[in-house]
Amino acid sequence: MDLDLRNIVFICKNAKSTNSNLDELFKSLSVVDNRPELMKILMNFHTILEIKQYTQASSYGTLRDFGLICAKLNTFGVTLNEFPKFIEILESQSILLDTVPRDTVFTYGPMNSTSKLRTFTQLNEEIVFIEAFTFGMWSLFNSIEKLIESYNLIQEDGHDFSIALLINQAKIKFEGMVDAIKQVHLKVPPQIFTRDLRPYFNPLTIGDQTYLAPGGAGMPVLILDQILWSNEYWSDFYLEYFKSNLQYLPNEFKIASKRFEDSPTIKQLLEGKDLPLSKLAFAEFCSSLLLFRGIHKKVADANFKLRPDGSLGSGGHTPDDILQLLVNKTFELKSN
Repeated sequence: MDLDLRNIVFICKNAKSTNSNLDELFKSLSVVDNRPELMKILMNFHTILEIKQYTQASSYGTLRDFGLICAKLNTFGVTLNEFPKFIEILESQSILLDTVPRDTVFTYGPMNSTSKLRTFTQLNEEIVFIEAFTFGMWSLFNSIEKLIESYNLIQEDGHDFSIALLINQAKIKFEGMVDAIKQVHLKVPPQIFTRDLRPYFNPLTIGDQTYLAPGGAGMPVLILDQILWSNEYWSDFYLEYFKSNLQYLPNEFKIASKRFEDSPTIKQLLEGKDLPLSKLAFAEFCSSLLLFRGIHKKVADANFKLRPDGSLGSGGHTPDDILQLLVNKTFELKSN
């Protein structure tokens, strides 16, 4: 079974909320800097808000928009209990989509229309950030697609050259992720991200459940790692990390993960086979992945130096636990 990206492509092009007045609302929210004004704007909007029928694509747009609104409330210490219609909308979209009742890295990036880009601030750096990681995520989607094709061909005892070609194509696609993290490193200073953007990426509590904010852990790099190495490594810490973040992925990626749940990794499939070109291509792919992870760790470290001791990232971890583990495992993969 291959990864079918057609539905994700359609959703990303059509993820627009059916609620009226949201464009004007977001213009107002982007400049609000005090709680009384925020509450006045949102109370007025809450009064006229209608619960509408949704398509799958518009449901993702609605999760994005209301997730961003709730994140704005969060920064002023306002609980969602004061806005019951917001909760109703988030929960209804969650049920329809079989996903979490909040915005995710998918809705903030690939499902965020460039013609009506939803942002937390009016900073150019936020736009650069969104555009960079959105480009990176599309590259990642296509990389996973090619990697799964190579996986299938290895299982079918395909020709070495053909397998190596697919793995190399996956590497070329993944280099978009490397370029994206380089852009963030160069153009989004840690002072800007930590001071102006990070406050919007905090957990959201609905009822008795708390949901993580959009972040790198919610990207389908999880699936990439599962195919490459993590099926061989299910420590309690990593298993908890994997399961807690898998729920934030669209169903297409959850289905792909399910398929590989009890399967050997590509590394295991290649072991013992006479596939020198494929093994070389695999090592080069791992080098690109390691480069991405090294820069990502450097970006995270620079941001954490500006934060109080004990701070956590949007995924609930520090660079020295999960990111360092991922760097180490990728290095081992490349070295072996």
